[in-house]
Amino acid sequence: MNIFKRSHFSWEIFLEILIDALFLAAVFIVPLWFSYLFPTYHIHEFSKLALIRLFIWPLAILTIVRLIISHSGFSLNHLVKRYFFQSSLILLLVIGLSCLFSVDPAAGFWGSLERQAGWRSWFYLIFFAFLLFVNLNLKGKKCFDDRLAAIITAAGFSATIVAIYGLLQIVNIDFVSWSEPPYLTMRTVSTFGQPNFLASWLLLVFPLNFYLFRYYKNFYGKFFWSLSAFFQLSCLFMTGSRSAILVLVLAVLSFLAIAAVKKWRRIFASKRFLAAALVFLLAVLLYSSFFLKNFGSRASSLEARSQLFGAAVSGIIEAPFFGHGSDSGQDIFIKYYSRDWASFMSVGQSADRAHNFILDALLSFGFLGLASLLFLYFGFFILTREARYKQQGLSIFLSLGVLFYLVFLLFNFSTVGSEFYFWIYLAILAAIVNEGAVDYKLRRRSLWIIALLLVSVVSFEDFRSIYRESLADYYFKLSIANIDAGQPLAALENYQALENSKTNDYYQKIYGRSLAMLLLSDINPNQDLSEKTVFSEELKNIEHLLPLSENDYRGFLALANIQSYLGQYSLAEDSLNQVFTISPLWTPAYLEAGRLALLNKNYQKAEKAYNLALMTLPEISDNSLDYYRLQDLRVNRQLLYSGLGETALVKGDFLAAAANYRLAYNDNPSNLVFLKKAADSYYLAGDFASAIIYLRHGQLRSPNDYNWPLAIALLLQEKGDQALADSYFKEAVNLGWEGSINN
Repeated sequence: MNIFKRSHFSWEIFLEILIDALFLAAVFIVPLWFSYLFPTYHIHEFSKLALIRLFIWPLAILTIVRLIISHSGFSLNHLVKRYFFQSSLILLLVIGLSCLFSVDPAAGFWGSLERQAGWRSWFYLIFFAFLLFVNLNLKGKKCFDDRLAAIITAAGFSATIVAIYGLLQIVNIDFVSWSEPPYLTMRTVSTFGQPNFLASWLLLVFPLNFYLFRYYKNFYGKFFWSLSAFFQLSCLFMTGSRSAILVLVLAVLSFLAIAAVKKWRRIFASKRFLAAALVFLLAVLLYSSFFLKNFGSRASSLEARSQLFGAAVSGIIEAPFFGHGSDSGQDIFIKYYSRDWASFMSVGQSADRAHNFILDALLSFGFLGLASLLFLYFGFFILTREARYKQQGLSIFLSLGVLFYLVFLLFNFSTVGSEFYFWIYLAILAAIVNEGAVDYKLRRRSLWIIALLLVSVVSFEDFRSIYRESLADYYFKLSIANIDAGQPLAALENYQALENSKTNDYYQKIYGRSLAMLLLSDINPNQDLSEKTVFSEELKNIEHLLPLSENDYRGFLALANIQSYLGQYSLAEDSLNQVFTISPLWTPAYLEAGRLALLNKNYQKAEKAYNLALMTLPEISDNSLDYYRLQDLRVNRQLLYSGLGETALVKGDFLAAAANYRLAYNDNPSNLVFLKKAADSYYLAGDFASAIIYLRHGQLRSPNDYNWPLAIALLLQEKGDQALADSYFKEAVNLGWEGSINN
């Protein structure tokens, strides 16, 4: 039927087609989406959730309009009786209660900028699933199978593109510059930004290939989905996720065990089984060398997980019933920070998840939250059992994907992208079980019109919120770029634009905290008066935003930095004491304490703080450190030894200063400043010979810099060796020094 012919035009059919197209677009685009076209700072979960929200409200409005104008309807009374609706509402209620009882309700509601796992994210995901469920059932059995197949096909195509892009990253074909390039780490991230996040989603979608292989009967369809399965499996291997590989191995072993017990001959004789086994074995052969090489080089995941598990248990005991609220993990884990954490994270970085969905649920939502989640997952498999009588193949493959996903979550955590697909699966299963059951005559049309008006108002406000949040994140990205480029005033201008974007107060505070820390970490000591005035005014504005909560250790540290810059040393010390109360072993706090003590000329206290900071770092010889963690450790060691060198210098202990500057140089031989400082310290100690040795070493490292021979010449001249000094003076002149040898 051509709906655009006047005699046959049907608004109901038009809306049906439009809604179906939007659902297919969401399923296809969300996994592929990250903020490349609109470059925000938080490019993955933040952008994926924003896109989901952009899809939700048009779908909600169109669904209500469809209900109003259609001859079909939908009964809320009937829906409440369904398990899907009940479990979702209970989960939302419990998560909401955990927010109210948390130390920072705003964090529980909004979620962190990185994870976007607050209450509102759960609401959006559940709401999307609810809309999908309603629309799949509105027309009863008409084209039901085809609509399901279209959704699964959209997911399959999306997975294929994600997998191909992930494999291209390994061979350095990429349009994005990642902080840890996949072609160097040999761990692909594709459009999810982190190998484990990608692995969790691929585990969810991989079984769908078998459904699509069965659904498409022609040769080309079967060939394409076989090839797609190969790409996805290959990409899954290239994530380097041991948890994901473990899941696949367990799945294969379980299948073989079942096959050995029941109908093994028929299964092994099946061409489909042989094809699937061939794909799997080929991928294993191709990438087994990668595992053997790469797995041993990374920090022990088991050791890291055990430490996080222990910290999570301690945090759970603090709030067993309602937990600490969504996305509160970082402020809880920091209490238990230890030196070993830097072996599998950056120095000073706190985990925000236990990497186990049971512990994470207990930590965030308490025992009530865990019970709600388990109730939901249990219900999913109940729906699978009920759905198999109507859509056996699809229900089995959906349940396999979720089963793989849940086993994986025993060693990791969920993300917006993966959870989005879980809720789609749940809505599909509920729709299969409920097929045709919501096809009722609509009553009280006026109530639906009121609902339409309310949803329209809410959608308008949420669109404004999406725009403001995205604009704020965009300006924050510009501020970071300005700081990296050594343009602090430009960074402040972009931050003022961020403030004018009027994003929500919670995110505004996070941006202020982050900007203050970054600006003050590399501040120019020779600031002119005008720049210092601008800095002071803006930092005073940020100061009022901090801390975000009583456990906001990063907020207290930022506050200490701001107060120190403003000359409020006593207040800065009080803020640091709050940090130590929260986390006694957190390295950055000791760094700041040392710096603050130096400013107050309390050299003994500064030396103590720097030495304590060194004790919170892992050994440089730790074999569990990968390349990036090792470099991060060296940077922090350099800062500490530099601080100790400066402390010893002002105390007059020049030999100790030289020794510490030598250690700082050893951690970063490319920074010749510490080599020069070591030479200067030896000079002040009267050890001219050692000073000249280090100056000559600097000359060898930088042979085109006249400052090295010039410094050597001056030392030799002071020693009375004028002839040798003159030769170095001449060398300095040849390199560009325009001074006078006689002077």
